Amino acid sequence: MKNGTRTVEEETNKQSRSPESIAADAVKGDVIGSTAYSQRFVLNCLIKLTDVENVESASEFIEKDLCTMWDMTTEKDVSKFLIEHDAVEIFNAILISSNNNRLLEVILGTVSNMSCHKDVTVDIKQKRAFAVNIFTHLKSADPLLLVQVLRFALTIIYNDSTDMNFWLACLRDGDFPSSLRFILENCANEDVLTNSLETLNCICSACNDDTKNTFIKLFIDEHFVTSLLTGFQEILNCIKETSSINKETEERCYVIFLAIIWAVINFDECLPLFNEESNEKLFTHANMIIETAWSNENDGILDIMEYVTGISSALNFPFSNSSIKICVTFMRVWKDLIDSYDNKINSDFEDPDFIDNMKKEITPVLTNYFVRIVKLWPLEKVNELFKDFETKHVFKLKSSIEECIENKIVDTYYADVCFTLIESINK
Repeated sequence: MKNGTRTVEEETNKQSRSPESIAADAVKGDVIGSTAYSQRFVLNCLIKLTDVENVESASEFIEKDLCTMWDMTTEKDVSKFLIEHDAVEIFNAILISSNNNRLLEVILGTVSNMSCHKDVTVDIKQKRAFAVNIFTHLKSADPLLLVQVLRFALTIIYNDSTDMNFWLACLRDGDFPSSLRFILENCANEDVLTNSLETLNCICSACNDDTKNTFIKLFIDEHFVTSLLTGFQEILNCIKETSSINKETEERCYVIFLAIIWAVINFDECLPLFNEESNEKLFTHANMIIETAWSNENDGILDIMEYVTGISSALNFPFSNSSIKICVTFMRVWKDLIDSYDNKINSDFEDPDFIDNMKKEITPVLTNYFVRIVKLWPLEKVNELFKDFETKHVFKLKSSIEECIENKIVDTYYADVCFTLIESINK
């Protein structure tokens, strides 16, 4: 084109193009970024959403078009396109005025998908009132809606964990902490409870020395441990009664529960929250988790045992019925490691590599645990616990202690007492 007019050659080329070629260019001009999704479709959805009253009763539009747009937001280009066309303002107006839980669920699910993209997280962060509004919906009684609120909190904080002061303030203004505590204490829906644990763990993990005090002020009170134990017990009830939680999710819940306890117990201000009654429940759960993970040959057993050992240490290895059961279970694991490693052919474990992988990692954890209880527990009870150890188990323990001392994993202060016990067992 020259001076605003087409050349004869350009006109000829245009007229000679096939209808298919022209249509292809038209479609290409309608796609969003590098995706195959239509700009026109998304814009039509946004336009219809501005008429909240009609949208609330348009179930076909919600179930078909909006759910399609929800799926589309797994693509970053689509999420960015929505941000660029004021979707946040439109979504926020719906969250404020709509009473249609299904519509709210779809909108929140769409925003949760959008927040999975770090670039979009930055954009959403600029709309603070929108984020706070989402957090207020954790007061809803609709389980599906609650799951999406929790997903949003999890993804947005995970993607922007370096600014926890900002997000803790948003959570506070949305009354998120008290709503989460209410869920843990009263909810019986497994999806809501498992997502609650995931989100709480994410928040705990993101807090550091600078944000610790704010986190404690918002989330931790005298009922926190009881609330957490109640929520976890309800998850166990769901697993037992319905079996609808798959094994991977179940095992993930176990690890997250212990991770939350471990994170909280490392705050000195929180130690007084753990009393004799709560410790008994905690260690009962912990023993069940270890037994289940070991029986299922779960690769997460190392994390589980490290958490349990760390929690026990933080509480100064309390001596109780439940902690004794943990010790017995640890001893069973130790014997299984030694026996199965020495006799792989006749091992009861389905995965022949499981013992090889676990022995090197778990042995120091168990050794550290054993030498501590020998020092801190009544000697008579310790002797009784160790009586089922055969000579080879005792010999391996002694070798492991020596190795752990060399690698500075075990304090010689505790090891000397354990050596004395080993010598008495050998006699």
